[in-house]
Amino acid sequence: MTLREAFSQHHRIDWTAARAKFAERLEAALGKFVLSQRDRIIQLATVREKDINESARQALRVSLETPGVVTRSERSDKEDYFFLNGKQVLFYRNKVKRVGGVETSALAASNIWDDLLSNNVHQEGGVSFPNGKKPEALLERILSFATNPGDLVLDSFAGSGTTGAVAHKLGRKWIMVELGGHCDTHIAPRLKSVIDGMDANGISESVNWQGGGGYRYCRLAPSLIVEDRWGNPIINPEYNAAQLAEALAKLEGFTYSPSETRW
Repeated sequence: MTLREAFSQHHRIDWTAARAKFAERLEAALGKFVLSQRDRIIQLATVREKDINESARQALRVSLETPGVVTRSERSDKEDYFFLNGKQVLFYRNKVKRVGGVETSALAASNIWDDLLSNNVHQEGGVSFPNGKKPEALLERILSFATNPGDLVLDSFAGSGTTGAVAHKLGRKWIMVELGGHCDTHIAPRLKSVIDGMDANGISESVNWQGGGGYRYCRLAPSLIVEDRWGNPIINPEYNAAQLAEALAKLEGFTYSPSETRW
């Protein structure tokens, strides 16, 4: 028996697990170091003259003629070009993005998203919606790409209310439409939990959601004009005189405000 074997038996050390934990700590430490030095870490990349503007081409040629010297081509709308020894200088900072509230190295998203798992999607929102609920992380990515805080998001088929819940947590305004009974059984309870700060699932932790806000629940009124049994358009019998007056005022652009004083 070797000394290491005797030591392992005596202290019961799992060397495989120990190496794995050390590798995890090392990777985490390197990750933090790289992020902290993002402005100093560079990569030299081959660049074709046809892919850059004329000013950058001149800077590229100068860098070939003066080895060891960094040349620069300024741009007003984008980051300046830098060249060294005939190659473009790429800074690591351009790969650092804020994803899910955390700064990390990231690449532009492709059109295939296979990293958004739906393992625990059944727990999100506190409502059950088999085969119909989307992960909040998916909606967060879509809304982050397509909208800015304060923008209005429309979901014409609200389902379990995932879009509205995510939009609310991301500081977007939202309108959801649902014809089924999900408004009362799924959406309203879910949004109440979000507003009360009781929804700890989904993206709540990554965006540090603490609750707040509110919404207005509206019901769609019946059509003012319907057809009789002969197919002729008539005023919907469900409307009384007051409802009819209010509907007409709305259609004509007026505010319905009847006087309570009789003349």
